[in-house]
Amino acid sequence: MWSASARSWMTGVLAAALVSASVGIAWAARPATVPRPSSSSSAAPASGSTSAPTSVPASRPAVAPTSASVPPRSAVTTPAGFDITVTVKPDATMAIVESLTEKDLPSQVTLSELTRLAGPGVPAGRVPEPRVDGLQANFDGLPLATTVMTPGHRWLMSLPPSAAGRHTIELTYSLAGAAVFSAPGPAGRASLVITPLLQPIVDSVPVGVRVQGLNGGVNGSILALNCPYAAPANVVCGQRAGSTWSAELPAERAADAQRITVQVDLPF
Repeated sequence: MWSASARSWMTGVLAAALVSASVGIAWAARPATVPRPSSSSSAAPASGSTSAPTSVPASRPAVAPTSASVPPRSAVTTPAGFDITVTVKPDATMAIVESLTEKDLPSQVTLSELTRLAGPGVPAGRVPEPRVDGLQANFDGLPLATTVMTPGHRWLMSLPPSAAGRHTIELTYSLAGAAVFSAPGPAGRASLVITPLLQPIVDSVPVGVRVQGLNGGVNGSILALNCPYAAPANVVCGQRAGSTWSAELPAERAADAQRITVQVDLPF
């Protein structure tokens, strides 16, 4: 049997072993600690990363275009000239297209239609009262705004910046109230009086006039095409050409086209 001192020593050894085992078990059972990233630092992006930058520079404010920033219109290659195309309607109105191509056009153009017609080409005692409707304008093939000053009679156009050379203004409109009926005379016979709107800015260019009558002119409804402001020998300025009537005026006679009359038989 062990002595009292041996038993005491053995008891101490067992107690120490028991405490050591308990500490080892507790250490093995503790949860693992995961290190938390520092809030003051961030990981560098991997090589080749396409992540967006953390800051985007502010966009520059849009700048409204000004007239100085609009490039001037290029000149056209169309030959200089003034063309007038007239289509006579059964109700004595006319559909008219005017096209003027020339150099040195003014920056502003005033268009005027007389409220009452008199003088060459208008029979004495008759006072036709023409009116323009549906006026549309183009400059070098693009729409051009018109400002109405007097409805049916007066407009203002401002032309856009343009390069040196020739440019084209085109007008389309309907003309009413310009018929002067013959009395006495056959029923429906009338003179239609036309004062081209662009004529005041025409500057010595050739003028071509085309008039188409009812049903394409094939039924002989157009009887004559005259230029009443021309010299007496040139007043009868038009001739029949197939289904239309036409007049060709050289540049030196461009002023003859400031008034045109068309004698016509209307279905009245």
